[in-house]
Amino acid sequence: MVDDYMNDTSAEYYFRMVQESQQQFDDIVRRRRNVIERYREEEALGNLDNYFQMRVDVIRKKGLSPLQNCTVAIRMLTYGSPADNLDEYVRIGESTAIECL
Repeated sequence: MVDDYMNDTSAEYYFRMVQESQQQFDDIVRRRRNVIERYREEEALGNLDNYFQMRVDVIRKKGLSPLQNCTVAIRMLTYGSPADNLDEYVRIGESTAIECL
């Protein structure tokens, strides 16, 4: 019985378990569909107006997305939301929200 336990906890056992789990993972991955993000909304906004384009600053940090800018403007117009109220929802500052409008 001790010999059986020693054989089960050997490196071969663990290697076999890793191979089986890798095989299961590969099977799951093969069954999934490949989805390609197109970001069509943002492309259309960028073509319409230069303001609604993604910009990168000097330290290569991405700015606000065109979708964020558009969402702020639409929410302010539709619901009459004040600019400082949208900071928590869209993560955009008051002055930038007013500029988007």
